[in-house]
Amino acid sequence: MPYRLQPVTGASIGGAPPPCVDCVFWQARPNRTTDKRRWAHRVEDDWGAWGTLYVGDDDRLLGFVQAGPAHFFQRARAVPAGPPSGDAVLITCVYLVDA
Repeated sequence: MPYRLQPVTGASIGGAPPPCVDCVFWQARPNRTTDKRRWAHRVEDDWGAWGTLYVGDDDRLLGFVQAGPAHFFQRARAVPAGPPSGDAVLITCVYLVDA
């Protein structure tokens, strides 16, 4: 089996690419910050896993995708294309690891 998908939660985010572990760009309003652990707990209680790790042969990390219900991503309300509808699920980040 060449590839695996692993769900991302607050407990497993440490396996994500380093820039993604503490990033709260999409979780916070412009010019503000938030606690990613508290945010992750709220999302997990309401939705479940909020990301996916893509892992290749020999457990090599290939990439990370972050997604979830739009109302958990405060920044989406401020982008020119926003705000998203209340029932939207957003993919907010895709990070591919350089081989």
